[in-house]
Amino acid sequence: MYQIYKVLNEEGAPCHGGSGQWHLPRDGQPGDWMPAIAGPLVACENGYHLSMAEHLLDWLGPAIYRVEYRGAVVDGGNTLVVREARLLSRVETWTE
Repeated sequence: MYQIYKVLNEEGAPCHGGSGQWHLPRDGQPGDWMPAIAGPLVACENGYHLSMAEHLLDWLGPAIYRVEYRGAVVDGGNTLVVREARLLSRVETWTE
């Protein structure tokens, strides 16, 4: 499986559009699964938007998290759109 990421603000809210509050990882444990998204998954319209490593620079922000997803996934070009996701851990350092 690929390394997948979610970029959020420091409080766990989206910083590139969208709304809501993600369940942050705590005490070495993943955050809770986000509620399942209903309806068709459509980039920039409906679903949780995640990033693969090669597109992460397109979406940089205050906090980067490793994430896992389950279920359907739609390739939106420089984003993956999924129905269910949760944050695994915050990326504290990164390199090339």
